[in-house]
Amino acid sequence: MLRLLTIVAVALTFASAFMLYRVKYDTRLLEAQFHARERAYEKKQDDAAVLKAEKAYLSRPERIEALARKLGLEPIREQQYVRLDELGEPGDGDARPGPRR
Repeated sequence: MLRLLTIVAVALTFASAFMLYRVKYDTRLLEAQFHARERAYEKKQDDAAVLKAEKAYLSRPERIEALARKLGLEPIREQQYVRLDELGEPGDGDARPGPRR
């Protein structure tokens, strides 16, 4: 009986060691996946910050004004504003009032 108990104890010890190894391996794998996703998330945040800064740089009014002037565009004049009631109903032909320039 004592020999059977010893064999069972040794078998349980080996099974416990194997399970502990397996849990440790799975934990390291999950930790590696977590860190990879965390790095990817941080990279996406950095990319978003760069895009925000780039958008702010590209949408500066003085830059847009210079580009518009190169294209021959000019600021809107007071005569170009139209009230909604002056437009008429859709389908009434040319709904634009008077000359645009």
